[in-house]
Amino acid sequence: MSATPSPVPNTTLSTSGWELQHGSRAWRAFVELLSSMRFAIALLVIVAVASIIGTVLTQGQPYNNYINQFGGETTFTDGRAATVAHLTGVMKSHGYKFKVQERPAAQEGGAGATMIAAKTGGINRIGYVLAHAAFVLICVGALFDGDMMIKAQMWMFGKEPLKANMLLSQVPEINKLSVHNPTFRGNLQIPDGGESNMAVLSMGDGVLLQPLPFNIHLKKFNIDFYSTGMPRLFASDVVITDPRTGKSFPAKIEVNHPLTYDGVTIFQSGFADGGSELFLKAWPMHGPSDKTFDLTGTVGSDRQLSNGAQSMQVEFTELRIFNVQDMSPAQMTGVKPKEQSFMSGFDRHLGAPVA
Repeated sequence: MSATPSPVPNTTLSTSGWELQHGSRAWRAFVELLSSMRFAIALLVIVAVASIIGTVLTQGQPYNNYINQFGGETTFTDGRAATVAHLTGVMKSHGYKFKVQERPAAQEGGAGATMIAAKTGGINRIGYVLAHAAFVLICVGALFDGDMMIKAQMWMFGKEPLKANMLLSQVPEINKLSVHNPTFRGNLQIPDGGESNMAVLSMGDGVLLQPLPFNIHLKKFNIDFYSTGMPRLFASDVVITDPRTGKSFPAKIEVNHPLTYDGVTIFQSGFADGGSELFLKAWPMHGPSDKTFDLTGTVGSDRQLSNGAQSMQVEFTELRIFNVQDMSPAQMTGVKPKEQSFMSGFDRHLGAPVA
């Protein structure tokens, strides 16, 4: 018997992926990249940075909200770039590199001897494969959950955001997306008794319209209160009508209890005044005149006021009647008015925006 060194290949912890033996060169390179550890690590860093930025910056808000919060366009752009640069700089400031190497060792053997190799622990690689697949799935889902499909339609079909105020019936097709759009997030504002089949998607300083495959009719918006006067329940009684079949069915949408139909999920996101008529009395705060004048309007509209050379525009944005004290003459003189519930005349003016 003689002792001769048996060559054992050097092994290094590889970051490469699966190497296919068949197919075109581009396809083999794509599969290798998609299954490699270096690609998974890059996706992990991207997900971490995007999660931090998404936590700091509220997503899906109108463009003007970001301008008001972060300043003008130049300031907002520079600030956003600085935030990303800072976060990525922090995350890549520390790195770790390691290498596993086996050196040849002398082994006992003889001429004509057979060496048998064994391996254990190969099943542990399943964890790496599953973790890698999870990162890829998260990133693919984020792309579809974002505005990738909307951007693709804008690029392929020449869709453009609408930047002017006009009626929905007057909006051209260039500002409308396909009814078969697989993913989107939009908002609808429907007053009591109204209906709509068009969602509004905010895109920068404009909007895109997303047709829905069904029509939503708001029968009644319900709001219930605790004994303390705090709101307890917000619910919308709606009727869904499918124009393809002509069938309709009633449904109720509540907070945290959405309605899903034909692949579209409808949430109760809030409520606002649906167009109450306002009768106001105004007092001039400047000038020699101290006479009051009547001012009328509707919530959601505006009115021009002028006083000689000066003019201003009054916008009626919202009406909230919670905790309102009755200052009518009957109440001031102690005469009890006719019995009337708190909700009478209140819910008929409310609209319920759903998203």
